[in-house]
Amino acid sequence: MNQEELFMNIQIIPYQTQNAAQAAEVWNQVVEDGLIMCCSVL
Repeated sequence: MNQEELFMNIQIIPYQTQNAAQAAEVWNQVVEDGLIMCCSVL
């Protein structure tokens, strides 16, 4: 997953999730997938 894909996924998460628990699970996965990349960008 590249940076553009990460940002696109973040933008569509609210539309894909139905409740807070699911949203948190998706966010946790996004963070895990993008953490190293985001830190390297900063």
